[in-house]
Amino acid sequence: MSPIRYLIVSDLHLGASNSILTMLSPDAAQTLPDVASPLVRQLGDCLQCLAALSGDSPAQLVLNGDFLELALAGTNAAGMTFQRFLESALAPPGRFRDEVYCLPGNHDHHLWNLARETQYVDNYLSKLPPGAEISPEYVVTNMFLDDRLKPVPAHLVNALGASSRLAAKPSFLTVYPNLALLSRDRERCVVIHHGHYVESIYSLISRLTAILFPETAPPREIWDLESDNGAWIDFFWSALGRSGASGKDVELFYDKMQSEAAFDQILDNLARAAAPGMPPRWGWLSAVKRPLVLRVLRATLGKVARREVLESGSPLSEDAASGLKRYLERYVHREILRGNGGRVPPDLTFVFGHTHKPFEDQRRFEGYPGPIKVLNSGGWVVDTPEPDALHGGAVVVVDDELNAASVRMYQETPDAAASQVRIATATGAPNPLSAELERLVARDPAPWSRFAAMAAEGVAAHRRNLLDKIASRTGPR
Repeated sequence: MSPIRYLIVSDLHLGASNSILTMLSPDAAQTLPDVASPLVRQLGDCLQCLAALSGDSPAQLVLNGDFLELALAGTNAAGMTFQRFLESALAPPGRFRDEVYCLPGNHDHHLWNLARETQYVDNYLSKLPPGAEISPEYVVTNMFLDDRLKPVPAHLVNALGASSRLAAKPSFLTVYPNLALLSRDRERCVVIHHGHYVESIYSLISRLTAILFPETAPPREIWDLESDNGAWIDFFWSALGRSGASGKDVELFYDKMQSEAAFDQILDNLARAAAPGMPPRWGWLSAVKRPLVLRVLRATLGKVARREVLESGSPLSEDAASGLKRYLERYVHREILRGNGGRVPPDLTFVFGHTHKPFEDQRRFEGYPGPIKVLNSGGWVVDTPEPDALHGGAVVVVDDELNAASVRMYQETPDAAASQVRIATATGAPNPLSAELERLVARDPAPWSRFAAMAAEGVAAHRRNLLDKIASRTGPR
């Protein structure tokens, strides 16, 4: 078997009250970010078991977005929960590389803003001679893991790692929005992306521009897409929740979005505020205006509420399937050609998260010589008032030959057998890596069965927390 080289996790949402990895108080009412939850410690044990298959060279940990919850938790809460995760996953030292790659998602997009400005100041502005013309900043990094990549130090995350209890302090490098691995013979490629650009709401500004100014060309390159939409992503999904006391209300607003009835009540309240009562002789105008305002709110905020994580019935909604096709055909394809001498490798795997619904599949896309193997790593959060069997979390493993397999760690299902850890591939058939992972779990099933049982308990506790918030009238101040 080829040694394991990469362990990819996404959507940990550390610090969020709905993350099953965030410690809750015994009554499930409060988060305890300075305490490592039993589930975090068990996940660390499982990651160490996987990293033990890396042979003589340590494994590379890749945090594929939304690992920090910067939208719905304070930086301090997210930071402490992250430190507890690091202390569980990276100790004892030796099985993981000292460098960790970070690909920001939508809930921690702020990390990319910090890295982008670091890159601009340290690598460019500080070296300009007096009076020189100043060029625009870069809004993305190169994609391929080679000497052209030039990842950016993640200063905030580095500081969190440095102040953790780890004896060997890791360093964190930022790549955005894609990271690509290429085999030595250049025949295989694995592309990693958090997944937010698969969902249309995250390119809202580009779509609005096309409506308002139809003569404007749509974004052609990956940096055009990020330049258009990065500020919007940062504002709504990576900043509002940290806006002082009001951020608590934003968190409550987000939680109520998980319930159709509770969110309808919020929209109705907004419509009443936007269409207040009129003088008696104009009462008919208020009666007409309020339904119109409500319709507009449902067409705007309502679309934000119907995010991919809440779409049931299939691993990818029609919107996300269309977005995946657009992202791979329009943006990733051009990046591969640019970074690989104008050639698309015949064997390509695309790894993403964001949807919180893990799945494995093969799909054909224009411009690629064969079907693309698609692996989704799911998420580690409770999103819905009722259990959804499509929701769960996975660790995507890639070996030295760029074989890929998904370690499905847990699934939201009352079926105990179905919720157990299992190994899956995009093709549905075993590959050398998945076969070795099956043997690993079979040799010592205890860590994996413990994790599955503890995850079920964590899901139940965090669902109680979510239901209490949905039922509440106001947020904590």
